[in-house]
Amino acid sequence: MNTPAQGGYGGRPGPPEEPDWYALADRNEAEARRRKRLFVIGGGVLGTALAAGGVAAALALTGPDARPPASAAPSPTGAATADASPSASASAAPPTTPLGVISSTKWDKASVSVGTLFPAATLTVQGRTYTRLATDLDKDCTGSAAGGLTEALTGNGCYNVYRATYGNGAGLQVTVAVATFASDSRAAKAKNDGKGNALPLVKDKATPFCPGVTCATARNSLGRYAYFTVAGPTTGKVVADADTAAPQAVKDIAASVYDTLLERGRAGLADLPG
Repeated sequence: MNTPAQGGYGGRPGPPEEPDWYALADRNEAEARRRKRLFVIGGGVLGTALAAGGVAAALALTGPDARPPASAAPSPTGAATADASPSASASAAPPTTPLGVISSTKWDKASVSVGTLFPAATLTVQGRTYTRLATDLDKDCTGSAAGGLTEALTGNGCYNVYRATYGNGAGLQVTVAVATFASDSRAAKAKNDGKGNALPLVKDKATPFCPGVTCATARNSLGRYAYFTVAGPTTGKVVADADTAAPQAVKDIAASVYDTLLERGRAGLADLPG
């Protein structure tokens, strides 16, 4: 049964558990080193990590008051707690992995923009094509989220939120919002607050979708970046139980962000002295 919408998206429980993004990133990098080659994103086509299914987003048909999968649930009080131990990103030693680079502003020095986060005008994933319709920069992290996510972003020191909307050309649109923070621990805390999600970005060539109804959503983080994805039909209808296109679009677009961020880390690691 759907949870009634309360000023945002209605919700249903999602799959039981989200992948361990940090372990996946480490394994991907170890494999890349063994093969003595870089994993490169080019021409709008996602790389081998996505093709292998290693970066599938944790999906949920969720709403602003729904909880995340058990593995991502916050403390019972719902309050952000202090780090139990110093973050790896706080180490004085230079990072040795791409993930280490993008885990702190100390090492992640390259510019961040809608152009660097959403570089491809068209994404093709296993025959599914998505065209970028709109981009947006939310400079104070207060105009791009709903249902309690704004408080999670600002409460953890969000710098900016970068959004892009893509369309599949068949009546489906998906918005991904990438929030930047000082550290990986702050990004993870913002992601793990189980309330709300990104607002659909409707401007330029993007038309209205998900107007306060049940849509497919996901929330993820990698390094100092948290990213939130929402997809649904342009008819304004809910994403039905039998719908497969919207959940797949969420997975595809979230995975493209994962790949872009990890490639950012690789480029940053190559630029470190020594």
